[in-house]
Amino acid sequence: MRVFVSAWLGSENVGDELLFSVLRRRLEQLGADVVAASKNPAATERQHGVRAVHHYDGWAIGRALFGADALVFGGGGLIQDATSAFSLPYHLTRPLMAKAERVPFIGMGLGVGPLRLRFSRLLLRRVLAGHQGITVRDEHSANLLRACGVTDVHVTADMVFSLDPPSEPARDQIALALRSYTDGLVPERFRLNPIDEPMEQTLARALDEVSQRTKLHLRFLAFEGKRDEAFNRRVAKRMSSKDHSFATIDAESVMREMRQARLAIAMRYHGGVTAVVAERPVVLIGYAPKVTALAAALGDECRYIAHDALAIRALPQRVDELLASSSPSLSAARQRLRLLERGNLDLLQAFLNRLPGATRNEDLGQETSSPA
Repeated sequence: MRVFVSAWLGSENVGDELLFSVLRRRLEQLGADVVAASKNPAATERQHGVRAVHHYDGWAIGRALFGADALVFGGGGLIQDATSAFSLPYHLTRPLMAKAERVPFIGMGLGVGPLRLRFSRLLLRRVLAGHQGITVRDEHSANLLRACGVTDVHVTADMVFSLDPPSEPARDQIALALRSYTDGLVPERFRLNPIDEPMEQTLARALDEVSQRTKLHLRFLAFEGKRDEAFNRRVAKRMSSKDHSFATIDAESVMREMRQARLAIAMRYHGGVTAVVAERPVVLIGYAPKVTALAAALGDECRYIAHDALAIRALPQRVDELLASSSPSLSAARQRLRLLERGNLDLLQAFLNRLPGATRNEDLGQETSSPA
């Protein structure tokens, strides 16, 4: 049984690589031979041990789909038009091609939104019609899809919640999962001025105060390679405090870094998710609806601030509140979201069992999960 996976791979984004590592392991445990689209097929094949085709090679993708028994679309934030107006049509070509080849498909662990264009909503309703099940990682995503006319949508949780943290003692440091963000219909690399200098200055001042109050080392983690590394260094350059360090992480090292922190400050969605998996208190900075949805799922077990200069000035106070909490562990939240995430596996297993000629897969039971 061959399954083609259409996600966002080979881009140095740690969150997307973690998601695929979970999905790939589950597919292989269920007896599937996995083929994936990737920006960097050689890196994907080396890291995940699957066959990969270039995401711009339409002929190779078409051949892979023609030889596939099923398509899994996701996981991650594929359904949005905030990064550019071209992003959503690009991702939806895969389920559209699958329909043309009469290959059954599901959506797995998807994040949805923002959807600012009417065309995006029309496209979703047309292309996703005929799917055999969709799971989304939060209620906000489900509501957006339903508003577009997409049915049979089930709320689960991000697939990364299925992972187990390593046994690492906490150090006197704070993990920072920051990112640059300016939205627009034009892709960021083509914008005249994608750098938000006032926001970088505001973050630098807030982090200086965090460092002064807590006396904890600040550990800048780059979740997306060179892009985050450059942003982290620009923010750090504006700071007075020099008690900080930098790390460009990958899917294997991220959990260890989070586990070693006493607390995390995350703009990156999967910075927040991995903090929860590592059971470390987290302050979430809501640059996008997915981060706001994660904060809503955690409730009082995290702290949330909006992505604007006035709100970010309160960052030191939010850090103080978490450090002073009598129950800073996120164990209960992690277990709750881990149980909810199980719905992704249930859909995947039921879907594969329905394929013509499939050997029925028994329940995998309690998974032994790791980032690798």
